[in-house]
Amino acid sequence: MSRFAICFLFAALCVSGWSSAQAPNKRTADNAAALYSLALEEFERGLPGGFELKSSFPGMGARALTNGEVLVIVDGKVLIDGEAEQKGREAVEKTVLARSLFAQAATRSRCVFQAASPKERDHRRQALLQLRELVRFDAQLQLEEDPQAACEGACTLLHFCHQQSAVIQLGEVEALMRAEKNALDLLRLGLEALRGERRWRELRGRYAAILDQHLARRFRGHDVKAAILKEVVDVVELHRPRLRDMHMHVEGGFDQNKMVARLHEIFLQCMAGQENSEPSLAKRLATIELRLRKTLPSPLPSASVREKATYGMAQLILPQGIVIDAQDREVVAAIKRCQAVLAKERRR
Repeated sequence: MSRFAICFLFAALCVSGWSSAQAPNKRTADNAAALYSLALEEFERGLPGGFELKSSFPGMGARALTNGEVLVIVDGKVLIDGEAEQKGREAVEKTVLARSLFAQAATRSRCVFQAASPKERDHRRQALLQLRELVRFDAQLQLEEDPQAACEGACTLLHFCHQQSAVIQLGEVEALMRAEKNALDLLRLGLEALRGERRWRELRGRYAAILDQHLARRFRGHDVKAAILKEVVDVVELHRPRLRDMHMHVEGGFDQNKMVARLHEIFLQCMAGQENSEPSLAKRLATIELRLRKTLPSPLPSASVREKATYGMAQLILPQGIVIDAQDREVVAAIKRCQAVLAKERRR
């Protein structure tokens, strides 16, 4: 039995016992939050001190990096080559149960954590991202030794991306799409390695179904209007002290309600007519960004403080839709490359 199968069975037994003791109802059982909490407890217990994983992206560092590379960092130092692999393998061996729990949690239909402080939410988010990257690092190690385990790891990452897409803020969409593309690139490499297996026909049917499902449901069900209108309120409240200082010498001072109302008016104008067109999330955000440029152009030096402040808040509220749309096209292309591999016959 492969290491992947042993880990999965061990985690299933543990979680089965835990679930029976809790006797949850169906809605609770569909929620991944409890499983993720267990996974993070195991992860933080087994993770070596000072160990960190990050996914690289263009322009993030001084040395030349491959886009999507998993960086192994110990005590703030980025390790390379053999040293990075050694430390990464050590972390993989110490987090077997955590990664198995993560894999199970990623298949649940929803993920809603209990209310927590901003500090606690940020800590949990960072820990989940660390665990996600460790799952990817382990899958990369498996490409030559056990390509099916690598493919299963990549599918776990795709499930996680879909699950997180339902709860993240619009400003986090681009980063999640980068993670999605990393998972797809990994899956393609695993599939290429699997083409030599006798069970290729059976396996390609399984992974084709997973890809079709992922493509059909990715980034669906977002209420963009509600998200942006809420973001207006949150961003203006966050920057209220600075806005108040900016308006110190303006007659009447800073009126928070009026600024929120003005920004709502602007964004509603930019979103008009989109409800029935049902474009992809990425194309919808790109369209809103283009409309915003026309509706609220960059203010001239002679513009009033209120005009400049309104423009500045609008730029903070709306994510870079055009950049997200470009990233989305890369993801769709990565899906098609995986499908092209699945269309091939077994390599003899």
